Amino acid sequence: MGRHAWKDKRRVNALDLLDSKAMTTVELAERLSEGYQNDVDPRTVYAVLKADKRFRKIRKVMVNSISRTNSHDVWLFGRADRTYDENHPWMAKGA
Repeated sequence: MGRHAWKDKRRVNALDLLDSKAMTTVELAERLSEGYQNDVDPRTVYAVLKADKRFRKIRKVMVNSISRTNSHDVWLFGRADRTYDENHPWMAKGA
């Protein structure tokens, strides 16, 4: 399996995950790592998806932590051929 096979070849892949809703890089990394030995890192998700024309960056969103000291912005990604709601849970319009 290729180095970034999670884009479209795994049982759970980014193309299918983003079919019905947009997701943050953190959420995508968690979902893509389920059931696999090697975890997918959110930074890798960002780097690979921003270079692939099938995906698009929508905007930055704030991810809060319990202590609020680790709160930070992450990118929200979607498929280039879909439009998404402006508010959480960012469901695809017309899907």
